[in-house]
Amino acid sequence: MRIIFQACIALTVSVSEEDVVDHLLAEAWHYRGYVEAFVINHHGQFIGFVSLYIHKEHSEIINFLIDDAF
Repeated sequence: MRIIFQACIALTVSVSEEDVVDHLLAEAWHYRGYVEAFVINHHGQFIGFVSLYIHKEHSEIINFLIDDAF
């Protein structure tokens, strides 16, 4: 799990807040009983992640982040 978090922090994103990736990862960890985080890869290269809120009758994408290179 640590490797995934380190790879997420290394993502280059074009957003106004510099710490947005840290915040999204902290949020996924804090709500880990309700939120599942998944890596997104392209030909074996880590390029982003998505976090999903999962409930019995209702699920939704909470965060979706892709590296600027893609």
